[in-house]
Amino acid sequence: MARKQKSPTTGVPTEITTDDQEAFSKDELASLESVRPASNSISQSRVIKVEEEAEPATPKSSRKKISEAAQQFSDLYRRGIGGTPSTHFDRTVPGRRKKIIIAVICGLLVICGAVAAGFYFFVNREAQFANESISVRFEDEPVITSGSSSTLIIIVENNESVAVQDVELTLQLPDSFTFESSIPQAENEAHNAWQLGTIEPGKQKRLSLTGMFLGETGSAITFPTILSYTPSNFSSVFQTQTTLQTTISGSVLELDLESPPKSIAGRDDLYTLTLTNTADHPIAQVEISVTAPNDMTVSNVSPDPRTEGKLIWAIAEIKAGEEMQFSWSGRMDAAQGTSGEILAQAGYTDSAGVYVPQAEITALVFVINPQLLVTVQQNDSINGEPRGFGEPVAYTIMLENGSDSIIENVIVDFKLVGAVINWDGLIDPFAGHLTDGTLTWDSTTVPALKSLAPNDTAEISMTVPVSNTFTPSSADDGNFTITATATAHSSDVRDLEGETLSVTSEPLVTKITSAVTLRSEGRYYNDEYIPVGSGPYPPEVGTATTYRVYWYLQNTTNEVQQVTVSATLPQGVVWAFQSSATAGSVSYDAETRVVTWSINRLPRHVGQFIPELEASFALSMTPAVSDVGDVLVLLNATTVSGTDAFTESEIAKTSAPITSALPTDPVAAGDGAVIMPKPTNSNSNTNSNSNLNTNAS
Repeated sequence: MARKQKSPTTGVPTEITTDDQEAFSKDELASLESVRPASNSISQSRVIKVEEEAEPATPKSSRKKISEAAQQFSDLYRRGIGGTPSTHFDRTVPGRRKKIIIAVICGLLVICGAVAAGFYFFVNREAQFANESISVRFEDEPVITSGSSSTLIIIVENNESVAVQDVELTLQLPDSFTFESSIPQAENEAHNAWQLGTIEPGKQKRLSLTGMFLGETGSAITFPTILSYTPSNFSSVFQTQTTLQTTISGSVLELDLESPPKSIAGRDDLYTLTLTNTADHPIAQVEISVTAPNDMTVSNVSPDPRTEGKLIWAIAEIKAGEEMQFSWSGRMDAAQGTSGEILAQAGYTDSAGVYVPQAEITALVFVINPQLLVTVQQNDSINGEPRGFGEPVAYTIMLENGSDSIIENVIVDFKLVGAVINWDGLIDPFAGHLTDGTLTWDSTTVPALKSLAPNDTAEISMTVPVSNTFTPSSADDGNFTITATATAHSSDVRDLEGETLSVTSEPLVTKITSAVTLRSEGRYYNDEYIPVGSGPYPPEVGTATTYRVYWYLQNTTNEVQQVTVSATLPQGVVWAFQSSATAGSVSYDAETRVVTWSINRLPRHVGQFIPELEASFALSMTPAVSDVGDVLVLLNATTVSGTDAFTESEIAKTSAPITSALPTDPVAAGDGAVIMPKPTNSNSNTNSNSNLNTNAS
């Protein structure tokens, strides 16, 4: 092969090898020769002659293509490196081989493109579906109330760039949850799996879950979840696990505690706890407990607690919407400035016997010491002494400032409660204002109430009688009392700015003793004008006259026990043995000359709603000459005694002596003076008939 040389000026090869010659036709070579520079200073070692050969006529289109190719090569020749025409050409492959090579190269390019496209597709698909943008969450923070139905809205959201299919959500429901309903409906009997179908990119599905929670207020509730799905460009099933969490924020059991914000040391204050079931269904096995401060003394608990001495109540069931109240009196025995906390709790006992708290409330009580002591005395005694009908009851209200603060503008309300009060007989030196059984005094009527300095005292006195004309309305009326209570209050007390100091005395109860009435009568005739006595009347000297004595008993409001009616026979009066009684028994002691009627009990309202009790007996008397003109005593004063079963007071009543004047006798009244017997005529007829009624009992 000839050595190739380059032009020193153009850098284009100046020699064409034989191999090169074979690669071009004569026309192509001629075209190349035509573009050779006119002057060529490079020597040529060998000149290749192009022999002309006869060739078939080339079609016009072919010639055009050849001409275009020659022009391209001419241009290439002229654009040689550095602008110098090229004088050397590499040999080219024949057309057939060229086509094969091009086809192979194209196939390889197609295969490489497919591989690259597949690689890009798979790599890009992994990047598009990262399995990190499928979420399960609550739509809003749930508000859970223990014991009440709650609805949870759960959102399944697809933030991937492809759709997910066959979406299934499974929840692990807590033990404290009772399923009620869901939208859509659950797919299984456990009500914890849902088919959500297909979720398009950027879309979401909602699950509405309704049920009732029972648990401790403030406790956390968790819902472990499993979300299964298949991306639309995958055949594999993916799973996402997460845990939803919320808190029980309240309960259907609500508590309200009423307590004074400030408590006076040593004073009983009322505390009231109200339990309300706000649910639409009853709640069973409820327990209420109250923890009082250590310095508080508790009394008057209502209703009775489950355990004596402790503020714990057990409730079998509280109905829907029902309110229940629990109250007690608390006295703080602590120094001024100290405080105590009251803690009240409500809960229920679950099926396992475990107490589950549901509601809690606290109250803080501050102790102050502006003490105003109020007492009520009756007849100079702080204890109510029994009083009888018609008797006055004298009261004294005493106030004492036992604190270190000045108490000003004190108002005193004195309330008397009792059906037997005779307000018409009220004696009030301080002229208080009477309204509905309450007397009220202030500094305008009692100047001492204007200002009570420490240790100052004030007294108010009044008197009211027990009615003497009271008439019971039924046989059940009885055991009457008068209850007196004094309340002193002031809004002008140091350390109690903005509040009112109000102190109420211990109630003073006065029991009213039953009114027992004894009536004693001597008779010669009864109310039907039938003789119950015998002998001469008026009584005559030397002749015995027999009389009938009657005792009558009546009672009013209380039962009286161990009743005894007794009287002594005067000298010269003889017991005639004829006695009777509607209740009890009549006896005579010859040594003491005492006749006695004994009754174990005297019911109330005897002589009012039931007949009065009666006893009778006969007495005989023979007047002496010295008795002429005199009215003789048949029976000395009669006394009735017994014990009032209600007031426990002794009852003693005395009636006047019975004389021969017989003032209640319908016939013989006023003819009781002794007379001398009338002279008798021997010829006169003697009335041998006696007036003695031997049938009288």
